[in-house]
Amino acid sequence: MTLKDNIAADVLMVMNEDEGAEQITYNGTAMLAIPEIGADNVKGNTFTREGSSADAAFWVLVANVPKPIGGDKIMHNGIKWTVARVASNAGGLQKIAVTGKESVYK
Repeated sequence: MTLKDNIAADVLMVMNEDEGAEQITYNGTAMLAIPEIGADNVKGNTFTREGSSADAAFWVLVANVPKPIGGDKIMHNGIKWTVARVASNAGGLQKIAVTGKESVYK
C-alpha cells in the first residue's frame, strides 16, 4: 500500500457519521461533510459591510465537490449556506468557507 493509498483510506475513515461527519446537500446533491459552525450574527455579509451574517466551513471530499464555485449552496440542518471560497485543501478533503443567515439589518 502506498502513502497515497493510506491517506485516501484515512480520509474515508474520518468521513463517516460515526466520526463526526453529517449529512448535507451541496447544490441539491446529498453527501457527508464535517461541519465547523462558526460565529452567528457577525457584522457584515457577502454583499456589504452593513448588516449581519453567520459564518461556517464544511470539509468535503474533493471527489464529491471537485470545483466549488462562489455562490454554490449548501443545506445543513435546515440552514442554507452560500459558498464564499475554498479555504484549504488537505489529502483529498477541502475546507469550504460559507456564509448564511444574511441580513441587511445589524
